[in-house]
Amino acid sequence: MSDLGYINGVIKSKSTELLDLKQVDQLNNLSKDMLINTLQSMQIFKKELTNDEAFMKDEIELKAFLMTLYPANHLIFQLFYLSDDHRVLSNVIKEKLLGLDVELDNRLANIKSSDVLEGLSNNKDLKQLFESLKIKSSKEISDATFKYLHGEIRNKVKKANDDALTLYFKKFTDKENLMLYMRARVFKLSLDTFYPYFLEGGDIKVSFFNELDKIDLKDAYAELRKFYKVENFKSQGKLGSHDFLALLNIDLGQDLLDIIESLTYNLDGYSPSIEYILRRRQIMQSIKEIYYKKEREVNV
Repeated sequence: MSDLGYINGVIKSKSTELLDLKQVDQLNNLSKDMLINTLQSMQIFKKELTNDEAFMKDEIELKAFLMTLYPANHLIFQLFYLSDDHRVLSNVIKEKLLGLDVELDNRLANIKSSDVLEGLSNNKDLKQLFESLKIKSSKEISDATFKYLHGEIRNKVKKANDDALTLYFKKFTDKENLMLYMRARVFKLSLDTFYPYFLEGGDIKVSFFNELDKIDLKDAYAELRKFYKVENFKSQGKLGSHDFLALLNIDLGQDLLDIIESLTYNLDGYSPSIEYILRRRQIMQSIKEIYYKKEREVNV
């Protein structure tokens, strides 16, 4: 099916089943045992599944629902399951070039290892990518394959000419670039680990990073205020701590989720689908964080 009017109607109807964040936040008030019972009553936890499997189950069910609306090769899947496709592509290449024993397939990816192997034989661009990675490290293979998939998606987002898709893609691209850059700066790596893998298509241009190269890390972080409300970031003041990058990733992820509100009342194009995907993931991530927080408290 491809009728967006029909799809948006189904999505909006399905959205009424989602919890809101106020309801989710109330789970903080429960003991761990009461939380487990509540999640079981909500059909999130099931006795035959481990808790990790239960959280994965919701993502699998989300994709299954989307597949009743969109064809399997649709841009929606390529964009929102990019990390899963990337894992398959990079792991196949790592196995072939580095001899690593890695998991080749996963349940959420749009591609299988067999698709990659076939592409290495008959896809000119993929063959060229493979040849260029023959003397690269595992990290370089990961970064290069991510850029390859991202580039394919970028071209499709351009052709789709959809405001919501473009907004999400730009903010997602900025997040990925910033994390790659800050990781290089924090670990004092050569910036050759960043610039060859810079992703085009975001609002933050490569010239901004060129300017950051000239200043120390603290001032570079402060420069993010040109694009983000840094004063609200959990990573503010955490430079030098072991969890700085993890906190920055959370901050940028939250900024990405903030576009939900701008999509809520937009019924045009892919806005309802993107809002639903992001809101459902936000709810499940919040529930997951509450559960593991309770588990840590019990185990202390």
